[in-house]
Amino acid sequence: MRKIFTVLLLSTALLAISCAGSDKKGPGNARIFTGSSRNMTRAAESIDGYVTRELFFTLSKKVNCITVKATAEYTPYQFAKEKKIARTFFILERLVDLSRYGQKNARVFTELGRNFSDRWGRQRSVTVCTSLRLPLQRIDSKSVYRIRFTTFLKGTFDYTITVFSDTPVRFFNTLKEVSASSNKKPETKK
Repeated sequence: MRKIFTVLLLSTALLAISCAGSDKKGPGNARIFTGSSRNMTRAAESIDGYVTRELFFTLSKKVNCITVKATAEYTPYQFAKEKKIARTFFILERLVDLSRYGQKNARVFTELGRNFSDRWGRQRSVTVCTSLRLPLQRIDSKSVYRIRFTTFLKGTFDYTITVFSDTPVRFFNTLKEVSASSNKKPETKK
């Protein structure tokens, strides 16, 4: 009985250690995208009814984990010299093609992670790892990923989206850009 308790205690401790640290840098190198809310695509699906922007990306190779971070800066008033940081809330999703399952031309996004809780508690970044048990949680080079993000504020924002990955990342403003580039050799942004 004592051995079982010890094994359970150690297993729980290892699980807690492996799941902790979503604010850490994460795997690999940083791949960074910067853009203004003036030029970024507005998402059809909003977060809690607020203006939500979206950005798509693909990976060059299959990886075990990726970490995503999003920040937003704004100028608080017209002649301000310094920008302020706005709290940014985001959802990381993977595009799933349902045509393999008899649904013609059906594609949906499935959530991989988010940086906020049901009570709007927020983390700076989110780390998502491939799950062997859940095929929709797979992180590979064949998938398209989407980040939807908002600040819940009005105004113009400069966004920085960072993906920490062990493989190059290619960013796209629209799904049409992803489709158009599928036959081209990927570029990377660092």
